[in-house]
This record gives sequence, structure tokens and C-alpha cells, in this order.
Amino acid sequence: MNRINSVLNLNNLSNISFGEAAYNQYTPQPAQMGNDSFEYSSKKENTGLFSNPIKKCITLYSPSLFLNQYMTEKTISNAIASNPRIKELLSSKGLDAAIYMQNLDASKSHFIETYDKAKALANRHNLKDDDLTAALQGALLHDIGKVFIPPEILNKPSELTPEEKAVVDLHTELGAEILKTTDLSSKTIEAVRLHHTSFDDVQKAENLPAQIVSVADSYSALKEDRPYKPKMDDVMAKQTMQKDKELNQQLVEEAF
Repeated sequence: MNRINSVLNLNNLSNISFGEAAYNQYTPQPAQMGNDSFEYSSKKENTGLFSNPIKKCITLYSPSLFLNQYMTEKTISNAIASNPRIKELLSSKGLDAAIYMQNLDASKSHFIETYDKAKALANRHNLKDDDLTAALQGALLHDIGKVFIPPEILNKPSELTPEEKAVVDLHTELGAEILKTTDLSSKTIEAVRLHHTSFDDVQKAENLPAQIVSVADSYSALKEDRPYKPKMDDVMAKQTMQKDKELNQQLVEEAF
């Protein structure tokens, strides 16, 4: 650990913000996709500076630097260019592939708070290796798909129409499709894709990292002000989460 700290100076990175400089220095080019389909390939997992133990160390000890690698406009643009499924999903809701980086910039504190709660829950359940990495990376990147959601819908102060809700709900699939163009693992991608799926879903019920991301996300979101709601205290937040069918109720109890 000391050797890695000396190379990357991880102890002094907590105040790094999103930006292209970090991308240009650290981010590998996306892997090439095949002609017929776009599937996650394990061959992408060992590319770039942030590979294997170093990437895991950064995930654990410098979440801001980890966000800096993946949450850049260049990352999103490369994803659009290399994964046609993104445009297909957007087109299905009448949207083009406009990029709203302000959606992500405004949510940095939420990503870090979700990470902190996910880390506490993961430690409580003694998650190790790939499961721990997926829970923490999934917590940091769970809302990356909101980069495509028009701000006037995402930040609407009144109740969403059914059509607008369908647009917002698309962010989980969009996030997974963005991350398929990176070197992140399939477990991390699934944690992002499933984080708003019902707990009764078979895939969600068997995926503890995704369950942890769901609870951590809900906890953080309810405890902060949003354009459409005021922040809640612990009592109200817990009561709200206890009614949420997306959440593992054991984890909800452990979150408070």
C-alpha cells in the first residue's frame, strides 16, 4: 500500500474535481467493438493505468480520482461513438444524444455520500475482491446515465408525467451501456444496471453489490434537498425506505 501511495500520492487527492485533464492523463482508449454486437469483454479489464490492485486501491481510498477517470465528457462521447445501443435507447424515448455534464457535476456530493454508505454496508457484510469493488464502483457511477437526461426533466420541481418518468428511469440502462465501453468489470456494470430494479427480480435478489448500491443511493438521495423534495430526517427517510420495493430491507435496517 505504501508503494502505491508513493507513486500516486493517494492521500492528497480528495479534492480533485471532474475534468478533461484527468481523463487525458489516466484514461485508456475504449476497446474496439465487434460489428454484430456490443458485449462486455473481460479483455478490457486489464487496460490502462488503473488496473488490478492499483484500481482497487484508488476505488477504496480516492473515490474522487476514480470519478475523474470515468465521469468526463470524453468518456461519454466515446461511449456514444462506440456503442450504438445508447442512441437506440435514447431514440426510443424521443431523445437525441445530447450530453448534460452539469447533471453529473451537480451530483458529486451525492456520489461520494452513496459511496460512503455503500462502503459501510459492504464492510458490514465482509465483501471482498470483485464484490467489494463492484459495490464501491457501482455506488460512484450509479447515476452516470443521467448525463443524457434533459435537466428540465431531471430537475423538475413538480411531479413527473408518466412519459417523463420513463425517460428518467432509462438512466440505469444508459449507465450500463456507457460503462460497457470502459475497462470496468461486468459486476460493476450490473450493479449500475440493477440499482433501481425491484428486489423481487431474480438477478437483483442474487446480486448483493447491486442491493448495496440501491440502499446507499436511496439513503443519500432522501437525506439531501432535491428540486422536487426537501431533505428528510432519519425517521422519515427510514420509513420511506421501508416501503420501497427496490430495497433489501435487512440492508435498510443496517443503513441507520
